[in-house]
Amino acid sequence: MVRILCALYPIRKPVSGISALWVGLRHPKFAWIYFSGISMAMPFSSFFRRLFWTYASLRNSVESIFDYSWILSGSVATLSQRGGNTRLEGLSHLTAAVSTGAPLVVYTCHTGPFFNSLFHPDIKAAIRGRRVLLLAPTGGQKRKKMLEEKIQSHLGKEFEIAGIDQENVGLKVLKTLKRNGIVICTLDLSFPQTKNRWITLLKRPVELPIGIIEVGLKLEAIFVASIPTLHGGGIRVRFEKPVRFRRSDMAPQDCLSVLLETVEKTILEKPSRYTMWPWFHNYQRHIHSVQRKHIFNPPEKAAGQLSRKD
Repeated sequence: MVRILCALYPIRKPVSGISALWVGLRHPKFAWIYFSGISMAMPFSSFFRRLFWTYASLRNSVESIFDYSWILSGSVATLSQRGGNTRLEGLSHLTAAVSTGAPLVVYTCHTGPFFNSLFHPDIKAAIRGRRVLLLAPTGGQKRKKMLEEKIQSHLGKEFEIAGIDQENVGLKVLKTLKRNGIVICTLDLSFPQTKNRWITLLKRPVELPIGIIEVGLKLEAIFVASIPTLHGGGIRVRFEKPVRFRRSDMAPQDCLSVLLETVEKTILEKPSRYTMWPWFHNYQRHIHSVQRKHIFNPPEKAAGQLSRKD
């Protein structure tokens, strides 16, 4: 399947558009989940606008799969070339945060492909010499190893991928930040094996990873938003101004809410960018059963990983 997607990569845009239409016609229930999630977040938008956002979000989801498949199968030289074509904005914010030598949390969201930016030469220069831990759903050990090896060949052996479903992911985060390393993660999705709390996102309650925020506050880490979006025929990644909280300033939940303002603004500017509307829909549709059955709540052992001593 990956090889087929790579073969179709040059015509990914029309293929993504056709695929989105096919999904909407062939699997209307799945398309309705996208539409429902968008409607929950923006109930006052017109029906036809929400319908268009549904189609565009499906299209962008397919296009993101093309980019991910390209990384899994492409050569390092090709990936470095394509990464160099990624448009970076606000890179000085990342460089300034790294230059402090403090622990750094680079957080992102599901608004576009992010992995491509790691092959950009300017990113490599900015984070050179720092340990980097990327938290991601790995989709199996084979795929994780392939992706990790590709990025390591560009950034160096100090780079590591930790699956968000791994039991020791919390300890990996703690060790990385204690060594003044860099943790890259999303903040718009709950992690199965870390500490999560109910937070308001898009005026709706969702469960998001608060454990990373708690450790960041304890170690006085710097937080930098990295927002990827599909831009024309390529990818744009925008870095926001660094944020550093004092431990006594606010509660971790309030700090997370501040960081999520950038994510919310990006989604509301163009809802079609966001590819996690099914997740958002499921949270709202089944919120009471989630709380009752603890479907998304991690076990006690895992929940304490991000706050226990190393």
